[in-house]
Amino acid sequence: MKLLLRGSSILLFIILFTVVLQAQFPANITFLWDPNVATENVTKYTIVYNGFTFTVLPVSCTMTECSQVLVVPAQGTYTISITATNIWGTSPISTLTFSASSPGRSGNLRIRVP
Repeated sequence: MKLLLRGSSILLFIILFTVVLQAQFPANITFLWDPNVATENVTKYTIVYNGFTFTVLPVSCTMTECSQVLVVPAQGTYTISITATNIWGTSPISTLTFSASSPGRSGNLRIRVP
């Protein structure tokens, strides 16, 4: 019985530790977009994010969405740019800008005495 409790405590610690880590930076996010229609014969999607370029092949997309995991290194504002390419050229750039930040300080602190 003592070993079971010890194992439960370790498991609880791992779960709590994991939750704390997920709330900190760097954090993984998943960038999602709708694939172009099949008749456009897209050969690749190119994503530019935080100084890095990623290539996503259409075969890795589902019928309804494409995705790429990206890392948010710290709090701040980030821009993700994406283009689609086929044998005739490259699409105009689509962009998404987002902010990653911790919540503000809690306010209106008080104590209620029954």
